[in-house]
Amino acid sequence: MSKVLLQVKVHEARHLKKMDVFGKSDPYIVLNCDGRIRQTDVVKKNLNPSWNQTFEFEFDKKHIKNPPDLEVSCFDKETIGKDKEIGTFKVPLKGMFKSDKYDEWFELKDKKGKETGEVHLEIWSKDH
Repeated sequence: MSKVLLQVKVHEARHLKKMDVFGKSDPYIVLNCDGRIRQTDVVKKNLNPSWNQTFEFEFDKKHIKNPPDLEVSCFDKETIGKDKEIGTFKVPLKGMFKSDKYDEWFELKDKKGKETGEVHLEIWSKDH
């Protein structure tokens, strides 16, 4: 069976909400596509971090007509205790496998729906 690769490049984030009382956040991004998890490196003490990391998700071609959403979450790495979620958003992947490249800033929102920053993603697919 033929496969298709969905590639997601996490470029950067900007205007992230400060989560720590003292100092700046240590943000990282988690990509979740149908339970398949990918994670960027942690950028220390930065509210406008750059990652420029690319991740891949493989799909059977027969499943790309109704693909899952890509869930993107930004966290603040904690030295002690649980990491704090800065915000999240979902990217519907339907139609992504037909377009050339999708390059956009997405708005992060906290659990109350308040904007907590933006994330720049580039998404494209290729036969595998």
